[in-house]
Amino acid sequence: MHHVSPEYSQNAAFILEMRFSSHYARQVKKIMERCFNMID
Repeated sequence: MHHVSPEYSQNAAFILEMRFSSHYARQVKKIMERCFNMID
C-alpha cells in the first residue's frame, strides 16, 4: 500500500461524504417516515 498524505485522505473522505450525503439523507428520510407510520 502506498503512503497517502493526511491532507489528501481527509479531502477524499470529504468528497465521498459530499457525494453520498444526499443519497444517504434520502434513505434515512424514507426509513424515518416508515418508522413514524408504524408509530401512528
